[in-house]
Amino acid sequence: LAIDFVAGRADLASVIGITDDELEALYVFGHRYYSCGKYEEARNFFRFLCLHRHIDARFWFGLAASSQMLGDPENAMHAYRLAGLLDSDDPQIPLRAAECFIKLDHPTAAITALENSLALSVGRPEQKALAGRGLMMLNRLKSQLGSSHG
Repeated sequence: LAIDFVAGRADLASVIGITDDELEALYVFGHRYYSCGKYEEARNFFRFLCLHRHIDARFWFGLAASSQMLGDPENAMHAYRLAGLLDSDDPQIPLRAAECFIKLDHPTAAITALENSLALSVGRPEQKALAGRGLMMLNRLKSQLGSSHG
């Protein structure tokens, strides 16, 4: 098992004997804390989960969202990037990353992230509200960039 861990075929949870059900229970706790606005507690749960099962995009997304809500857009953006690597089909990930790029005053990166979010939303009616929000943010950013260069 240790050899599998070193070779990247196992995660820390499996090496130390944490079951999938236990990780899922911890995820539920983290999600509940986040939903109740207890972002520091949620971040602690998600940080633990990311350390022990680094290949689950949900855990990185939870860590990113908690960090973002705690006013830490830089660490949130890094966690969103990892979530995006693990789940390249979720349009919410680049949209939330764009919010961080805006906070960090990186409008060009934010525009790219928003365009990615919109591309991932095409043909997915369940993402209509998210796409509308992304389009509004994108238009506002492009307008601001145009007026600052004009």
